[in-house]
Amino acid sequence: MAEEGERQLMFESDRDQKKKYNDKTGLVSVILLILTLIGITVALVLIIQRTKENSPDTSYVEFMQSADVIPSYLKQNFANSSLAQRIRIEVNQDSENELTIKIKDAQNSGFELPEDSIYLPSNKKSAIKGGQKNYEVELKDNYVRVWRLVDGKRNSVIFDTSSHKLIVSKHYTQFGTDLNSKYLYGLGERRKEFRYRGTGNYTTWPKDQFMTFQDDKPSKQLYGYHPMWLSKENNGKYFVGFLKSTSALLTEITEGQQMIFHVVGGNIVLKFFLGDENPENVIKAYHRYINGYYIHPFWAQGYHNSRWGYNKSTDLVEAIDNFVKFDHPIDSIWNDLDYMDSYKDFTLSKDYKPADIQKVTDRSTGYGVHWVPLMDIGIAVDTYADTIGIQMDIFMKSSVFKGKLLEGCVWPGNVHFPDFNHPKAGEYWTKMANYTRDTLKVVPTGYWIDMAELASFANGERDQASNQMCPPANPTEPVPTFASMDDRLFVPVSVSGGNPLSQKTATLTAKHYVGDDALLIKTGDTTEQYFHSLNNLAEQIRTDETLQEFTGKKLTFSLTRASIYGSGRYTTHWTGDNGANWDFLKLAVAELLPFQFFGIPMTGNDICGFAGSTNPELCAKWLALGAWEPFSRNHNDNVSIAQEPYQFDADHKYVLLASRTAFKTRYSLLKWIKLGNQ
Repeated sequence: MAEEGERQLMFESDRDQKKKYNDKTGLVSVILLILTLIGITVALVLIIQRTKENSPDTSYVEFMQSADVIPSYLKQNFANSSLAQRIRIEVNQDSENELTIKIKDAQNSGFELPEDSIYLPSNKKSAIKGGQKNYEVELKDNYVRVWRLVDGKRNSVIFDTSSHKLIVSKHYTQFGTDLNSKYLYGLGERRKEFRYRGTGNYTTWPKDQFMTFQDDKPSKQLYGYHPMWLSKENNGKYFVGFLKSTSALLTEITEGQQMIFHVVGGNIVLKFFLGDENPENVIKAYHRYINGYYIHPFWAQGYHNSRWGYNKSTDLVEAIDNFVKFDHPIDSIWNDLDYMDSYKDFTLSKDYKPADIQKVTDRSTGYGVHWVPLMDIGIAVDTYADTIGIQMDIFMKSSVFKGKLLEGCVWPGNVHFPDFNHPKAGEYWTKMANYTRDTLKVVPTGYWIDMAELASFANGERDQASNQMCPPANPTEPVPTFASMDDRLFVPVSVSGGNPLSQKTATLTAKHYVGDDALLIKTGDTTEQYFHSLNNLAEQIRTDETLQEFTGKKLTFSLTRASIYGSGRYTTHWTGDNGANWDFLKLAVAELLPFQFFGIPMTGNDICGFAGSTNPELCAKWLALGAWEPFSRNHNDNVSIAQEPYQFDADHKYVLLASRTAFKTRYSLLKWIKLGNQ
């Protein structure tokens, strides 16, 4: 009985152990089942996400950044804070002939222009998807290659990074591509021959430049930001490449071999357009992507005359009288800084009488013409315009002097810069235009937008701590760059020949307005580093809005020196401060042609030359040529001889004859030119 009892106890104990084991096993099974379901769900999500991103139209790769390609100075100075650990390359096949490539830090994405802005380039404006792609993408770790397909077979390489270093960091990205032909154009703005020849280092960053020619050195760029290139392949077909960026850029070009890009910050977004043997077709596709260009008022195609040196309003009356007397066509008279009181925006010099301007602009008599005055971006401190701007809180803020407005230096001295990304900036601009009409009693037909790079005679900003005196426009000694404003301390590559990027402009760390009601950039980084190239576009948009309200007309007219992709929808362009000599005349056409690619076709240069005194033969030839420039304006500075066509003496009357003949021929064809542009 004892043994039987022991067996019974052992059985019950064993049963209890099995029950406990089964209970534990059941609990573990449930947990494993839940974890399995979670794992399956996560896997499905990843598969769906991966499938979505690596769909037939979209693909990507991620890989560790190779330490072997990173220069030692980058490793030493920037490795801890800015070098990407992993790089991501994405490719989106947008349509049959368009694709987008992105290169960025896989873990810390940088600045990128929004896709949903009505003012900026967007793939929403690309061709409709569908049909067979005319290209093939080869995407591997460390490189991407794009082939053009002809009859379904690989024909030529459009873009190929495989033999070039790829470096990605917060403030610097380097990548390169092979070139398959020597026919390369664009990448502006610069004053040079039409095609890129030889080897050179080319900066792209809006900057106030004076009588500057592009050679093979950096920092010789002009006022515009147009990182697009047109290439004719060896097969005779054309394509356009576009770097959708606003960052300072240095491009190393070796003719027919390679392009290496050095970009100061932000994600790399590249857009490609494949065309045929007619370059016009692929350029039209690019124009569609950047918002196209506007149809200007008919009168803007006439002859324009300007002078920095019309020191009193009677000079305008005298000029119009002479154009009438000598039977020379003219549609508008312009004013440089002379009409202002001490070069201050929204003021009128005591030597300028409203009655004279009203006489000149009274077009009801057949005598009057259009009047276009200059408007600088800097608002002089302690003026009515400055007081209103402060009240509306629309000026840029300093990042160096906390709690203060950024102060620059332009023609009137200390100035504040309107932040045209601010939602009230347009209201401010219109308010001041109305002040010009209602209080100053002068009514412009359009505005001449100058210094919108934005330009300053100080580097970064005026040092308010030491009460720095504003340097002059043409200093005899180098203008200092204070350490608190020196971007060379955090930008790891020089794109401007050793000078800071803030030279003659604002500090890169200065902040612009950010918010849902902002104009161009609503979220993210709105420092000057990324907004600098957009300053001009924001001002052009606000000026167009102001002129529509001010004139009551949809077709407005403004002229800008600084420009960017998309500017052509709102403004026209002149090529800035050239010189009155044969070298500038020689390149007059070559510097206009790229703007037909850039989407600002209404472009011209200062006929007869801006700086320095012209001579009769030079001026006669330039006027004869200038009559066929899209935008035709004679303009020069205030220390050179007068160069209106009628100003030359009896021995040089051929200047007037050449100009009158050329422009009367232009006028006889204008209606046909206008119809052709519509």
